[in-house]
Amino acid sequence: MSYTYRRKGGIDMEQLTGITDRFGGIDKNKSRDLGYERLPGEAWLEQEVDVLIPAALENQLHAGNIERLSRQVKLLAEGANGPTTPEADAVLAKRGVFVIPDFLANAGG
Repeated sequence: MSYTYRRKGGIDMEQLTGITDRFGGIDKNKSRDLGYERLPGEAWLEQEVDVLIPAALENQLHAGNIERLSRQVKLLAEGANGPTTPEADAVLAKRGVFVIPDFLANAGG
């Protein structure tokens, strides 16, 4: 099961990595104690952010979910290999979202 973690005051990466297990899983109780909210896995799409970095899986943004992407997103940096499908790319272009393609953003994985 996947989750999205959010903290309105911002994420402290050092603090967050300090409460992960050896596989990168975040301790839900410790995260709550530090002020993080645990949301459903695909909630990352709807966050009111200017920059979005899909960095885990291929085809994360596709025809079935691209309309849920926040209208506030202005820049998308493809941290994963091929995180957007051609259908999602068309929507991003129509919205005027600047996309840094995976081969530039992640230097080939």
